[in-house]
Amino acid sequence: MGVRHLQHSVIAATAAIFLAFGPGSAWAADTVIATPKKTASGAYVMRLGARLPLEWETAVGTEIGFAGQAQDPHLTGAPEAPPSALWSWVKLPASDLAGWDGADLNLRLGTENGSGSIGMATRRQWSVANGVTAHVNDNYSVWYSGSATKESHWQTTKALRLSFDDSRTVFIARTRRTDADPRWRTSISAEQKIFGKVNLTTSVNDITSDNGTQSFGANYAHRW
Repeated sequence: MGVRHLQHSVIAATAAIFLAFGPGSAWAADTVIATPKKTASGAYVMRLGARLPLEWETAVGTEIGFAGQAQDPHLTGAPEAPPSALWSWVKLPASDLAGWDGADLNLRLGTENGSGSIGMATRRQWSVANGVTAHVNDNYSVWYSGSATKESHWQTTKALRLSFDDSRTVFIARTRRTDADPRWRTSISAEQKIFGKVNLTTSVNDITSDNGTQSFGANYAHRW
């Protein structure tokens, strides 16, 4: 079965599920995935899929791009993405053996040129002291092009976040490494809540480099 034929099959199956369990169905609200997103000026991607009735939370589906430029690289973990793709993700449960509280596994296959990406993110949280919580996040990703060069790349990111409840202060240390750069690029930042949803932030980027930068500012975040 060709990749394009497989994509059409996934689209057809997803559409059938969505029609069978419309927006008024409680089951569909938990199972059907239909998410549009703007990725560039004049460009959109529609993610269609469904969660599967498996022991581990799993979903599969397709992405269809509409006009515009290349998709946002943060959407897939790859530097550039084709306008359509097949995708799947699995949420892994906590594991004492692996040492994480949970993990996400993401896979993506471009239908135009055979490019793809695999990503895994793990997380762990524990109480360091009364009112102090530590969060550790590890992210690993590999992507490859479907062009004649068959290039592949990888990246790993590790982050430690310390949250102080009493002072509402957060300290974050983050380091990143890629196949193109053998050095770890490390940054340290702090965030202080002032009032409401207004925060003061400061950061020192690439502290191991002679060209490190510093920044200071404020931000406001609100969800609705």
